[in-house]
Amino acid sequence: PVPEKSLPPPFNPQEIDVILEGFETQHRNVRSCFGSGRLRIQTREGEDDVNILVAGQKDPFRVKLEITHPWGRPLLHIVMNESTLQAVVFHHKRVYRGKPTDALPGVALPVPLAPDIVWTLIRGFPIVAGHTRTASAKGGEIALLDKKDAILEVITFGSDDGFPVMVSFFEHAVDIHYSPFDENDGIQSARLVKLVHSDSGTSLELELNERVFNRAIPPELFELDVPRGFEVRELSTLRTE
Repeated sequence: PVPEKSLPPPFNPQEIDVILEGFETQHRNVRSCFGSGRLRIQTREGEDDVNILVAGQKDPFRVKLEITHPWGRPLLHIVMNESTLQAVVFHHKRVYRGKPTDALPGVALPVPLAPDIVWTLIRGFPIVAGHTRTASAKGGEIALLDKKDAILEVITFGSDDGFPVMVSFFEHAVDIHYSPFDENDGIQSARLVKLVHSDSGTSLELELNERVFNRAIPPELFELDVPRGFEVRELSTLRTE
């Protein structure tokens, strides 16, 4: 019989400190990123492959996502910062406004677009959420907890190379999976990033042709052009309809 592969032991406090300091260094090393590529959207109703352009700035936090049909027709444009989100859904001729955590159910992306989740997705590397303490109950995992010992985030590591393979955001029921990492000028990023949202049964698989880091992004890029005649809707009202 093939012997079972033994699990690594939990991380000790010193190892956790070293690992998280490395993550913080990665976070500090990136001020902005942009790129283009493919986004695969899988829902309970089906699957779509679309093109995507992403641009993000860390401080102040601003992100723009432009999703287009493979033939070039615009489908969805999103602009967001720490507190607000605007989305132009071209098929419905509507503009939706709300908070980043307001999903777009039945509209476009039925997943929470919290700033930490979006940055982790487009940056291609886990972010360390604000936390009170850390724990490692089993091998290959680090949990970040709040002052009431509720789990905020769990980072899971591969057994071979020591790189993160998944980060889980418990509040939003989101898991983000990472493919092998590339390194460019000390910046590590995954070529393929997959977000799984268990509540909606949705997954987003993002594969960028290339990420460009720390280039100046013109402020006007984060403006949203609203086509004439589009109806403006508040996301908060969708829950009551």
